[in-house]
Amino acid sequence: MASGAMGEHLERFLVLMGAVEGSSPHTLRAYRYDLDQLLNHLESRGVTLQQASSADLRAFLLDLSRRGYDRRSQARKVAAIRSFFRFLVQGKAIARDPAVTLPGPKLGRRLPRVLSEKEMARFLDGMAATGLAGRRDRAFFELLYASGMRVSEITGLDVTDVDLAAGHAKVTGKGGKERLCPIGATAKRHLEDYLAVRHGLVARSPALFLNLRGGRLTVRGVRWVLDRHLLRLGLARRFSPHALRHSFATHLLNAGCDLRTVQELLGHATVATTQVYTHTSLEKLRQVYARTHPHA
Repeated sequence: MASGAMGEHLERFLVLMGAVEGSSPHTLRAYRYDLDQLLNHLESRGVTLQQASSADLRAFLLDLSRRGYDRRSQARKVAAIRSFFRFLVQGKAIARDPAVTLPGPKLGRRLPRVLSEKEMARFLDGMAATGLAGRRDRAFFELLYASGMRVSEITGLDVTDVDLAAGHAKVTGKGGKERLCPIGATAKRHLEDYLAVRHGLVARSPALFLNLRGGRLTVRGVRWVLDRHLLRLGLARRFSPHALRHSFATHLLNAGCDLRTVQELLGHATVATTQVYTHTSLEKLRQVYARTHPHA
């Protein structure tokens, strides 16, 4: 962990990112880890923040590459370094920004993993919605697929955030931005079934989805629950909870939904972020074209 003035600058940066920029706890942990690595590297070379040059930063990235860090990890660290040194310049802690010309590794576009509609139906319909945990799990994954919310957004929901009569949930997304997400008839039915037995848990939390101890279900807990169901169902193709959000977006686009609407539903700040799903959607168009066009 960075010490002295370096550590103090890092702590101030993290406070700014959390309080002003609205960065999530996960993002702040990543910033701390990445920048601690950089500051320890500079300290080992006897270089202060005021003395740090673009050559020093490049040497750090070269060291990461030699140690086996992949390009995506390096790109995340470059983004953290750029933000940190921009903060230092704006706060007049340093006179010039050595990260301005820092190159990032070139990344190929990684398409999200998407389940077909048949795979999605097999997964959801294969979940036995019986008992308290079974009803909770079915309601959770039905809502995830029906709404396109991030897993962290659903685990962050309180009971009062859900309006079953209106058919939507009030979600707090990245940067503290609120939006309304649709629930859908199937998810609504399973939410009603779950809420009817939720009182069976001694709730210590206002959270909509509770663990079996009565506390809020966590993102890590959701991953554990999903893995348990995949094992029980014997599905050969494993996937993460986030795949249901990807599938939500792709299935909407395949059915003719416009990109701007999908952007709003996902809570993306720009349509450019949503466009990754058009590549997945185009694969289906190519398959249909190859199967149906006489000259394909």
